[in-house]
Order: sequence, then C-alpha cells, then structure tokens
Amino acid sequence: MTKKTGIKNVNDEISRCIIQLLINEPFYAHFLSGIIRNITTDVPTAAVGLLNGKVNLFINEEFFLKELTTFSNRVAVIIHETLHLLFKHLFRLDKSKYDHRLYNIAADIVVNQFIGKWNLPDSAVTLSTFPDLGLEKDKNLEWYYFKLSELKSKLNK
Repeated sequence: MTKKTGIKNVNDEISRCIIQLLINEPFYAHFLSGIIRNITTDVPTAAVGLLNGKVNLFINEEFFLKELTTFSNRVAVIIHETLHLLFKHLFRLDKSKYDHRLYNIAADIVVNQFIGKWNLPDSAVTLSTFPDLGLEKDKNLEWYYFKLSELKSKLNK
C-alpha cells in the first residue's frame, strides 16, 4: 500500500477511476468495459494498443500511482487513452506516411481538447504547448500534424 494515497494496487485505482466514469460519464465507462488492462513497464506512461488481436489499455504503475498526483489526473488519462480509440488514432497511423512521434503529439492535441472537467497532468500536450504555432481549436489530427511538421522542417533548416 502506498503511504500517500492508501492505494493497494494499480488495478484497484483503475477500477475506481472507471467507476467514477460510470457515474459521471457512462459512455467512456461502457467503452472501456471490453478493453483488457495491461499493467506493464513497456510503456513509460499509458497507451492503448493491440496485443494478440485484442485492444489493451497499457498502464505503467509507477506513472499512474506516483506521477499522476490526483484522482482527476488519473481519470483524465484514462479518458485520454479511450479517446485515442474512439478517434481511431491507433488504426490510422500509416508509418510510411507519418513521423510516428509527430503523429502522437498531434493525436494528443486532438484528444486533450475533449477531457472536460477532469484535470490533465501538467505534462500533457495541449494547444498551449505550442503558443507560437497559433493552433486553432477543434481541428483534426492531420491538420495538427501538418502544423507540427512545418515547425519541424523550419527547425531542421
């Protein structure tokens, strides 16, 4: 049990977050019901992905319990990962067409606009992360990707 939070394990805390979503935002909770939880150190934070043909929610326990300092942060991260699935970001990545890192940043900018009342961690990538780009709200992943790609090209020159 961790001293600071009194949490026995990461699965208990994930369940607590999903129960809160069931009460406050049932759409997300319903969507999460068919997703396999995978507690792993293979990801530094959290992610969604396919493993053996099944959708998994990958959670790094250290990140989830220690770096996410509030319950609201934890719920926000779970919503964030769910939104990647809802927007099919996982299935739209064409590695021959996109720079994987820029794609992930653009996808994060998209989903983080829909977190609602929950508080994203300070490290979250949002529109305000790139103030000089003048990023507009409510654009699609490709639009943000293009803007980030332009910035990368300028920086490389």
